Amino acid sequence: MIRVSHIIANRARPFILDATMSIAEASRFLRKHHVGGAPVTADGRLVGFCSERDIVYRLVGDGRDPDKTVVAEIMSTNVITASPGETALECEDKMREAHVRHLPILEDGEVVACISLRNVLKSELAEYKLEVDCLTDYIRGA
Repeated sequence: MIRVSHIIANRARPFILDATMSIAEASRFLRKHHVGGAPVTADGRLVGFCSERDIVYRLVGDGRDPDKTVVAEIMSTNVITASPGETALECEDKMREAHVRHLPILEDGEVVACISLRNVLKSELAEYKLEVDCLTDYIRGA
């Protein structure tokens, strides 16, 4: 079973938004890094998650000004997290149950990574492919 620690191995530090950033700044940050959302911190601790959906629903949908609205005003605050020791399958279950596509990874209270449902599914697919290859080799007598 693949663990989160394997998925995040050798990754650069996660992209993190500050709760006091304007939504205009946060949107440019997300676009620059080609990510659909990011964990939000205040004084170094996780306080929320801001996604494209939060921006569309809570900023654009409410007709708010992106230069005058800060991330803390529109972010989701009930953030589901995982630890490096959890399995990909446990993370997939958490994401599906919570209807989210991103999962901040915490270690000793610090955000050390953020994984997406795509990362999890890709790792599970690689594991299943390896298993099929091994079984195929066994059946063929290799």
